[in-house]
Amino acid sequence: KESGDFVYVGIYSDYLVNKIKGKNYPFLNINERTFNMLALRYVDEVIVNPLYKITEEFIKTMKINVVFNAGKNEDDSAKLNVDEMGDPYEIPKKMGIYKYEKVENEISNALFEERIAANKESFMKKFISKTISDEKHKNELKIAVEEL
Repeated sequence: KESGDFVYVGIYSDYLVNKIKGKNYPFLNINERTFNMLALRYVDEVIVNPLYKITEEFIKTMKINVVFNAGKNEDDSAKLNVDEMGDPYEIPKKMGIYKYEKVENEISNALFEERIAANKESFMKKFISKTISDEKHKNELKIAVEEL
């Protein structure tokens, strides 16, 4: 946010993320990722399902001065299937407006997966209990309606 007045965040489609990163990605669907980004106070606008490669036309139309890529290390882009699909940041790099920002975050897909696995049994018990409770409630309502 310190680099400009307005922050856009592009969120790739679920299909594209899956194609780029592989099986089990994205962990959150496009709607969940969009809402999470919109909840951040530094994000002004979310661009849903942008083109994979940032074009010069897009940069000029949106009046973009800086294009950021963020991750644990810049080689994260190796996870992007650059050989097959090309470098999404090729044009911003040529224009001299590309910047990489190292992000050290404690939350990752692996952490989500571990938490889900650790809480799976508890969740399943709650789900089964709720399902039984819902069925019991439906049956009680059905009996009450029939008695009317």
